[in-house]
Amino acid sequence: MAHAIRLLLEYTDAQYEDKMYSIGDAPDYDRTQWLSEKFKLGLDFPNLPYLIDGAHRLTQSNAILRYLARKHNLCGETEEERIRIDILENQLMDTRMQLGRICYSPDFVSPRVGWPWFRQEKAFKPHAL
Repeated sequence: MAHAIRLLLEYTDAQYEDKMYSIGDAPDYDRTQWLSEKFKLGLDFPNLPYLIDGAHRLTQSNAILRYLARKHNLCGETEEERIRIDILENQLMDTRMQLGRICYSPDFVSPRVGWPWFRQEKAFKPHAL
């Protein structure tokens, strides 16, 4: 959820603390660590991910990305550039939503068995990067 934010923070050479909350393994997730802090952070809509930058306290991935982009002058200089950035942002969100539906489906493999190019043993393995 927060990886795009981390990438943007790295790209802009920002100093930040990457706060991680332990939840344990499925199916026995334990959100105690997050819930013990959630309502003490002064966030209007407490959720993950969040960003605290001085007096600015944000939640929601896109709001955080937009804030960081504005802060680092990455939102375009002309109206045409800003329009194209807005379109690209929304196109990427559409793609992300579709990918999420596929990846988080409880039955990821069986609908794809008929696809000759889809083989579980050849699935993309991110640790290979």
